[in-house]
Amino acid sequence: MKEVIALAKEKALSYSSAGIGNGQHLAGELFSLKAGIHLLHVPYKGGGPALNAVLGGEVNLHFPAAIVAIPHVKGGRLRALGFTGASRLASLPDVPTIAEGGLPGFIYDTGWHAWFAPAKTPAAIVNKLHTEIRKAIQEPKLQEFFISGGYEPAGNTPAEFQKILRADIKRYAEIVRAAKIEAQ
Repeated sequence: MKEVIALAKEKALSYSSAGIGNGQHLAGELFSLKAGIHLLHVPYKGGGPALNAVLGGEVNLHFPAAIVAIPHVKGGRLRALGFTGASRLASLPDVPTIAEGGLPGFIYDTGWHAWFAPAKTPAAIVNKLHTEIRKAIQEPKLQEFFISGGYEPAGNTPAEFQKILRADIKRYAEIVRAAKIEAQ
């Protein structure tokens, strides 16, 4: 990370994303803000073209989801410079976090996936779904599937997840404001 930051201070570096305002874009902007550099954002029409841009050398960097990056890292087509989360991924234990790599305090974790139901779904149904989902993600084969793809299932309660979701939306809004990202 220190080398990337130093290089970005010497010359213009670019990064691809799946479009304006998505998680990859926000991760790149947060990195720029925290590092005190300017990375040129190059938005593509989707994750596939954004990934192909870095694989093909059109851009210097990309902030893909772990599940997308892992096969390319393990296949030698991408070099993992750092993980954006708070701790290292079990599936890529040798890849330091960006904070460990030289940008202390950097955390950008968008790795949650959730089940949503209509707002007026009865609590009994929501609780039953949550119970069954928690049971399912405890199954060893499903755990291994998630972990190998870069996800570490938590099974938060609906109330816990609601707090996480609200905090993330607030954090994303702060990045958008600080980076002056405008709706397109």
